[in-house]
Amino acid sequence: MDFPIDKYIRLSQAYIQLDERHRDLSQAHTELKGKFLHLLSQFQQSQKALETLSSEHTALQSEYAALNEFKRLVEPANLQMLEEAIQAVEILEARNVGAQNLDVSVEDQVIAAYTGQEGGVDLSTLTAQQKADRLVFEVQSEHAA
Repeated sequence: MDFPIDKYIRLSQAYIQLDERHRDLSQAHTELKGKFLHLLSQFQQSQKALETLSSEHTALQSEYAALNEFKRLVEPANLQMLEEAIQAVEILEARNVGAQNLDVSVEDQVIAAYTGQEGGVDLSTLTAQQKADRLVFEVQSEHAA
C-alpha cells in the first residue's frame, strides 16, 4: 500500500532530479549561448573583412584595367622608342635652356657651369645641345596610312 509519505518522498526525489536536470540544461544553454555569441562576432568580423577585401578587389581591378593599357608600352619594341623619345625631350629641354642664354657666349657658359653660377648652363646641357643639332627623330603614328 502506498502511504502518503512514500508518495511525498518520491515526489520530492523527482523534483530534486528535475531541478538538477534544469540546472544542467541551464549551464549547457549558457555555454552554448557564449559559444554562439563568439561565433556570431567572428562571423560579423569575417563579413566586414570580406566587404573590405571586396572593395579592395574592385579598386585593384579598375587600377589593373587602367594600367593594362600601358602594358604594350613595356614591350621590347616600344621600349626603344620610349628611350628615344625621352632623349629627345631631354635634348629639347636643353635647347630651351640654351636658348635662354643666347646672349652668353659658349666660353662664358662653360665658365658659369664650372663655377656653378646661376643663369649658366652646365656641360651636359652643352653636350645635349650639340646632340640636338645633329638629331633627326621621327615618331611613328598609329593612324598613319
